[in-house]
Amino acid sequence: MALLIKNNINFNIIKESIARPPAAYDAHLYSWKNLNINKQYLGVHKGAVDDDYAHSSTCEEFKKHLNDPDIPFEFSVLEYGSWDEVREKEHSILADSKMLGTFKKDYYNKHTGQFKYKGPDLKKIIALYNQIVKIKEDGSSAIFEESLEDLSIHEDMKRIQCRYKTIDKDNQKEITQKLIDSNGDISNCNNIVVFDGLTRDEDRRGNGTHTVTSCVASKLVSKVPVLRVPYENHKHLTELERKRVCSLLNKPAEIVRKETDWMDMAKDLKDNYVEHQIEPSSSHNKAYMDEVGLSEYFQDKAIDMSIKLIAADALKAMNFINWAASPDEEKLEKEVDDYNKKDDYCSFLCSSAAFKANRPLELFEETNKKNCMVIMYHPTIKAERKWNDIEEEKDEFGKITQKFREGEETKWKRRFSECLNKKYKVHFIQKDMWESDGTK
Repeated sequence: MALLIKNNINFNIIKESIARPPAAYDAHLYSWKNLNINKQYLGVHKGAVDDDYAHSSTCEEFKKHLNDPDIPFEFSVLEYGSWDEVREKEHSILADSKMLGTFKKDYYNKHTGQFKYKGPDLKKIIALYNQIVKIKEDGSSAIFEESLEDLSIHEDMKRIQCRYKTIDKDNQKEITQKLIDSNGDISNCNNIVVFDGLTRDEDRRGNGTHTVTSCVASKLVSKVPVLRVPYENHKHLTELERKRVCSLLNKPAEIVRKETDWMDMAKDLKDNYVEHQIEPSSSHNKAYMDEVGLSEYFQDKAIDMSIKLIAADALKAMNFINWAASPDEEKLEKEVDDYNKKDDYCSFLCSSAAFKANRPLELFEETNKKNCMVIMYHPTIKAERKWNDIEEEKDEFGKITQKFREGEETKWKRRFSECLNKKYKVHFIQKDMWESDGTK
């Protein structure tokens, strides 16, 4: 039997199931499960798993059972993420249980909450996508109307823009050549999906841009296959949710379709951040990328690129400083030399992506000096964010009441302070990542 201490109270639990945490997180979703009756309390906490927080339930039955040493409980941490993400997950689980009629039997929670996640709703996105791709036995659409329409209707139609590059010239050339070789045969072309507007002038193409432009370029095609999604079926979606439906439609690699790639995804993640301040690496975005079928390798590339796109917007008229290259590297080396010449300082140059704690300790031993100045530069935006990542909560007077994510610099300062003899100190100087390009 395990012993868990929360809020200075000892809880006897016979099982503990804690998902492996990411390097940084704001909050987590947890549960206390009564193993005798398989009933649980589901909750969220903004803070670390190993702090003193136990739960915030007001259910007297739950509190009575949890404090009964004869009732076995399992404590679990189910998911990590931002505060909004884990609250949305909690609400989703409880709401599904209520819909199935098992809520009161399975949960101590008094209500499901009314939380509405501010970002794109993956359930709504997948629901409409499934309607669009659902087919009958003969291969025709099971839900929406299909027809052949004049190419001229679609040539200048506005698009729902979900791509990083609107037209891939190589892909367009390939499709055009296939159409020419087949004398304009469009039988292998997938439907162009159109999201109907309130009026025909407001219709927009959801996918099939490469098909349309290639048909025009071939000069052999007069009509194209079209599937229309009525306005009533998509009016409840946000623009970003419509874009994500379109990205799902580009998931498979087919004869006249350019598959969604990581650059398209980077644009999507950037849009999601701009509209909803949802971090590119959030579990919400990762669930969507899994649905699209993007591999973990390309998910990481998309996240990195989206961070650069976000920074580029915020830092217009600025250039990235490459401190690892001449002549900027020489400036840093001189700064290191200047510190090494001081009576009680040793110093070294380091990338924030490659910091090792043993280096200051080695220098203390080699030089017999008591202060180590680490001249730090950031090779990438991702490395800078990881090094400085910290989120604070302040009260109405501006006083910090709680800190959540701990960046690398904060972590190492804390560790050096806790573990080093007080006569030794490690300091950090971070160099600027950006400089004006001269236009301002």
